[in-house]
Amino acid sequence: MVEYNKTQLTRAEKRQTTSGDTEGATPKFTRQSVDRSETLLEKCFFCDKPAGNESLRKASTFDLDRRVRKCALKLEDKSLIAKLSAGDMITQDAMYHVKCLVSLYNKARDTKST
Repeated sequence: MVEYNKTQLTRAEKRQTTSGDTEGATPKFTRQSVDRSETLLEKCFFCDKPAGNESLRKASTFDLDRRVRKCALKLEDKSLIAKLSAGDMITQDAMYHVKCLVSLYNKARDTKST
């Protein structure tokens, strides 16, 4: 024979009464996670255009994120700064065209430092 303390007995009785009273109970709703790749068309983080003929690369290093932030601040690109304010590029699953990234780096390099 198994012995229960008062707390265990109370909990067991409560479970039994709640599982038996399904009639008239409100249904329990749970959230379902949504796969972002299915709902969103993958677009370039910089130009907001779909992949097209070029493939998109996925941001995978913090060095890339750091360098893009530095360029965005140097160029005072408010749109890019706003996108980066949502979190790092890796967390955002940022995808980009290589040409767009190189273009950003070139623009920042051509800008005179003050």
